[in-house]
Amino acid sequence: MIDFIRELRKLYSNIRIQLDTNASLLTNDYIDELYDAGLTDISPDLKGDDLSTFMKLTGIKEKNLANRYLETAWEGVKYLVNNYHDRINLAVAIPYHPSFISRQEIERMGKRLANMDNKIDVNLIIYQPVFRMRSVSEVSDTDIDEALELLKDAGLQKVWCQEGDDIPRGVSPEDLLLLEDGS
Repeated sequence: MIDFIRELRKLYSNIRIQLDTNASLLTNDYIDELYDAGLTDISPDLKGDDLSTFMKLTGIKEKNLANRYLETAWEGVKYLVNNYHDRINLAVAIPYHPSFISRQEIERMGKRLANMDNKIDVNLIIYQPVFRMRSVSEVSDTDIDEALELLKDAGLQKVWCQEGDDIPRGVSPEDLLLLEDGS
């Protein structure tokens, strides 16, 4: 990734380069390297505040590994806020579905982020059934509105939701397979 960003920067000196990441490997040293290579924007996913939520969303079964990745993600966001707030555009993403992230957990996540910096951009990403848990239902507008309000009530000033007809929907890999007859 570092080499790729560095090469992009060489080829296109005036472009913005964004990394969307699950943040599980977003250590302080790696963040420094990404910035030095030319990264301008980053959007780390915070897949919960509870270990059980993180494990459910990622599919990681081993608790120690999952806990390490969860803490690395949160520490990475904190490091970005404390060290790069004026150099890298940060938009934290929170994958959301009420069947796996409770109202209480959304509220805790909001407070934890607001304590770092209440002006962090927070993007509530609606979890789509084509992701890991294919059996979940669509999220209602009421649930989305409630989650956004909880984040705002936690003290965050820049909360928004990536949704709507103009946002591409995820596609299941099975839906991309061609049938034997080519159709």
